[in-house]
Amino acid sequence: MVKSDHYVLGYDLRFAYKWIAKVELYHQVITKAAVEKNFSGYSSLTEGESFGYSIDKHSLVSKGKGSNMGIELTLEKFFSKE
Repeated sequence: MVKSDHYVLGYDLRFAYKWIAKVELYHQVITKAAVEKNFSGYSSLTEGESFGYSIDKHSLVSKGKGSNMGIELTLEKFFSKE
């Protein structure tokens, strides 16, 4: 089973009537991802969304690692007649 730790830091700011700005920084650390026993550059983290394996699943071990990081900016306006 793949293990994933998520870290998020967010800030919301109401800067005008019915308007909110949001900023989120995130970092994801992935361990125990499927990779081939003999190094080939293959990783289950780069597989498509078919949730299957394009190679023989018996040649895989759970020793892969990966990470994701980024920033998300959101501008939100609540419904109103204004």
